[in-house]
Amino acid sequence: MLTTLGGVALALLVWRPLGSLSYDDLIWFVATLVLFPLMCFFGSFLVAPMLFFSLYEYGARLNGAPFSVGDRVRILVGPHRDRVVEIYELWDERLQVRVNLDPESKDKVKDVFSYNEICREDIWRSSALARQSGTL
Repeated sequence: MLTTLGGVALALLVWRPLGSLSYDDLIWFVATLVLFPLMCFFGSFLVAPMLFFSLYEYGARLNGAPFSVGDRVRILVGPHRDRVVEIYELWDERLQVRVNLDPESKDKVKDVFSYNEICREDIWRSSALARQSGTL
């Protein structure tokens, strides 16, 4: 939507009454209408990963990353939500951790959580206290 509006805005900037346009100007006008939105669309594939990965890392930092083995964390999503568990393995290259849930989850590797799906317990507790006191 935004790229289309940008293309239309750019086209309107270069638009002149059709009677005063030469054939070459008309070709440039149509090319601008077609190519500018396409360039914005495909260019967004280059910019979006950089932006979203930065936001992902920022969220992980807010949740207490980097984590280490033995940290107590609160699970924020899924069927184990609000459960406080201990980290027993780190997968730093994938930005994930494994936590002690139960032997079945460990065997089926269902105990893997992303850095954004868990929060260090002391950070969660301090934010909950701030929320209760009305300072947050």
